[in-house]
Amino acid sequence: AKDMYGIKFTDEERIEFDKVWDEHGWKNMPMHDGALEACHLLHKAGYELICVTAMPAQFVGRLLEDLRLHEFPIDKVISSGYDKNNFHKNPKKQIIEDLHLVVFVDDLRRNFKDIQDVHTKLIFIDNQYHDDPNQYDQIYRGVPKL
Repeated sequence: AKDMYGIKFTDEERIEFDKVWDEHGWKNMPMHDGALEACHLLHKAGYELICVTAMPAQFVGRLLEDLRLHEFPIDKVISSGYDKNNFHKNPKKQIIEDLHLVVFVDDLRRNFKDIQDVHTKLIFIDNQYHDDPNQYDQIYRGVPKL
């Protein structure tokens, strides 16, 4: 809320927000335009779709429930978590490298940072609410520009 909308919470408000978000937020994530159609086309073409998320592992079930509710053909969700002391570190790097994916799609630039030695197509969905477009200018080092 702070980053996206400039809202500042008191400690008590933050605790209450987190409590409500943990209950409802993780299972009510908005989808990007065209995402459902793209997933169905890929699934129909024989691709296995896996959701790799940096959200805490305890909410993976809620995310999977939300994906199924919206009829996404995704049966596997993997949580990478993230380094709370270093937000700029790519939390998905190791999982992406280990899975040897055909394609990796994400809407947060940091999730492409430092991915190396994979033959994975990297697709960034530019979302107006995430990232300063100049914040991670160096992330594509060694990776062809998309």
